[in-house]
Amino acid sequence: MWRYSRLNHLVSLLLVLLVATGSHGRQALVTANGSVLELPRDQSPITFETTRLRIHAAAGGSHELLVEVAGSTIQHQRGLMYRTAMPENSGMLFIFSHDHTSGFWMYRTHLPLSIAYIASDRCIADIRDMFPCSEGPVSLCQREAVAYRPAQPYRYALEVVQGYFSHRGIQVGDCLEWD
Repeated sequence: MWRYSRLNHLVSLLLVLLVATGSHGRQALVTANGSVLELPRDQSPITFETTRLRIHAAAGGSHELLVEVAGSTIQHQRGLMYRTAMPENSGMLFIFSHDHTSGFWMYRTHLPLSIAYIASDRCIADIRDMFPCSEGPVSLCQREAVAYRPAQPYRYALEVVQGYFSHRGIQVGDCLEWD
């Protein structure tokens, strides 16, 4: 089992590094969790480790996702920028060293997303739907886009395809586990 898991992880990392020429001067990549990333030629790919994450919903059942883990400042800044497709059972888990109250915004993010802000006890403190802000300079996006701020402090954040939480009855108070 360990060998298969390790081999699967290595193959996934190789997929991230496989660069194909895309249209409009972009590089088309497939990430470790199956997302499609179309980077402008002036941007370099950033690799993320993946982990399995399970959400235990009080409304019934548990839900497993394969998520990319953003733990560094550079990974936090890139997040899900430039993604043009993402499998429904995947996402990105942001891990911070201390609690935050600042919001997320969607600069150069092409997909509508839902975000769960997760407290240090790994239970969901807030959920928000977020909408793309994919074109224009940073200042325009920051001015016109909503900063998606949580109602409570959080230590982690999980971004998934918009509607993932609501379609599964996942709500504030539900807890998560991951390695």
